[in-house]
Amino acid sequence: MIAYRKFIVVKSAVLILVMLLGELASAATATEFSEIRRLIAQAKYEEAAARLEKIFAAEPRNARAETLLGIVRAKQNRLDQAEVLFVKAIEHAPKSEQAYRELATLYADHGNSQGAIDVYEKLVFEVKESVTARAGLAKLYEKQGEFAKSLEHAEHIAVTQRPWDLLPVMLLDYLSVNNPDGAQKTVGEILNRLPGNAELAPRTVDVFLGKGMTNDAAEFLKVATARQRPSASLLAAVAKVQDRQGQREEAWATIALLEGARQAGLRNDWDPARKFLERANKLDANNPEILKNLVFALLKLQKVEDAYPYAVGLRRLKPHELEATMVQVTVLMAAKRWGVSKTILDDAVKRFPEDLKVQLALGIVEYQLGEIDRSAKLLGDVLAKEPKNSEAHFHLGLIEKQRGNMTEAITEFEQTLKEVPNHLQALEALGPLYLQTGELEKARAVLERASEMAPDNSGTHYQLSMIYTRLGMPDKAKQHTAEYQRLSKH
Repeated sequence: MIAYRKFIVVKSAVLILVMLLGELASAATATEFSEIRRLIAQAKYEEAAARLEKIFAAEPRNARAETLLGIVRAKQNRLDQAEVLFVKAIEHAPKSEQAYRELATLYADHGNSQGAIDVYEKLVFEVKESVTARAGLAKLYEKQGEFAKSLEHAEHIAVTQRPWDLLPVMLLDYLSVNNPDGAQKTVGEILNRLPGNAELAPRTVDVFLGKGMTNDAAEFLKVATARQRPSASLLAAVAKVQDRQGQREEAWATIALLEGARQAGLRNDWDPARKFLERANKLDANNPEILKNLVFALLKLQKVEDAYPYAVGLRRLKPHELEATMVQVTVLMAAKRWGVSKTILDDAVKRFPEDLKVQLALGIVEYQLGEIDRSAKLLGDVLAKEPKNSEAHFHLGLIEKQRGNMTEAITEFEQTLKEVPNHLQALEALGPLYLQTGELEKARAVLERASEMAPDNSGTHYQLSMIYTRLGMPDKAKQHTAEYQRLSKH
C-alpha cells in the first residue's frame, strides 16, 4: 500500500504568478502535450518520459508535465515516483484538477481510500464546485457505505454536469437511505442519459439486483432496451435478471449469445457457441468482446481461416490495444504464419517492451523460424520474471532437445508438467526422452497419460509398444503395436 503523504497547498502571490506563467507556457506547447498523451496511450512510456524531461529542462515547475510524467511512472508501476510527481504538480498548480484526480486514483487503486478522500477534500477547498472532486468523493464514500455523505457531494453537482457513472452511485445511495423519491428521480435521469452510455443500464441493473429488487430491475430493462442499441453488456444484464426470475433457459440463451465461447466451452460445445456468437455479431457488429469470443470459438473448432477476419476486425477497432494485437497473433500462429506473426510481434515489443505475453509469443515464433539462440534468450527473460510460465519451460525444453542437451530438456518438460499436469505436448515430448535414458517406468506412465488424452496419436502407441516390450509385457506391447498399425493406415 502506498503511504499517504500529507501535502500543504502553499498560497502566495509568488505561487499564483508561477502558476499563471506555467499555464501560459503550457498553452504555448499544447501540441507537444497532445503528442505526449498519444505516446502514453500507445504505451511508449520511455519516449513520452524523454519528451517530458525536455520540457522540465526549460520549465522545472511545469505542473502539466509533472502530471503527465506521474501518469507514465504509474503505468510503469513506479508508484512512489508517480506519487511525488502528482504532489509536486498540485503544489505548483493548486487548482489543477487532473493532478488531484490522478493522485486520488493512485491511492484508491492501491487500497488507500482515506488518502484519496483527503486529496479530493483538498481540491474541494481550492475549487468548491469541482465536479472532479465531488464525483470522486461521492464514489469513495459510497464504497465505504457512507451513503449520506456520498449524496451530499453528488447533489452539489448540477444535474447537467453529473458524470454518467455517478448516477448508479446516486441510485444506490438513495435506496440505501430509504429515499424512494430521490431514487425514482435518479432512474428518470438515467433513462434520459442512456443513449451513448453502453454501461449505464447494466450498472443500474446491478444496483437493483444488489438490493434484491429483481422486479424493479426487470421494469427498468423494459424501458432501457427500447431506448438503447443492443450491446453485449446490456444483454448480459438481461440474462442476470432472467436468471434471478428463474427463467433459466432464457438466461442461458442470452448469455450464450454474448459469451458463447466461454459458457459453451464449459461443456465443450463449440459449434453451438459459434452460432450464438455469429448471431450476436450480426446484432452488434463492432462489439470487441463478441469478436474476441468468436475468434476463440472458431479456434477451438480449428476453423483458423474463418477466425482470421474477426481477429482483423478486432484489431481494426482497437489498433493500439495489446489484447487485440495478441488475438490476431494467436490466429496467425495457429495458421503457422510465422513470418507475419514475427512482424507484428516485433512492433508489439517496441510498444509494450515489458509485457511478458509479447515476449513469450515472440520467443515461440523465433523458435519456429529456427532462430534458436534468440528464442532461448526471450524465453529465459520471461522465466526470469515469471518462473512458473509453463509455455516458456516447454519451448526451452524443445530448444535443449534440439541442442542435444537431454538432461536439461527433461528438466524443462518436467517443470512444464509440474505447472500444467495435462500439458499434452510436454507429455508426448518427455516420454521418448525417458525411454532414451532407460527410465522405462517413467516413460510408460507419461505416455499412458498422453495416450488417454490423445488416443489417435500413432507415435505414442509406437513408443508404448517399445516400452512394454522392454518391460517384458508382450500382450500390452502387441495391443499398442496393433493400434499403431491401425492409425498409421489412415
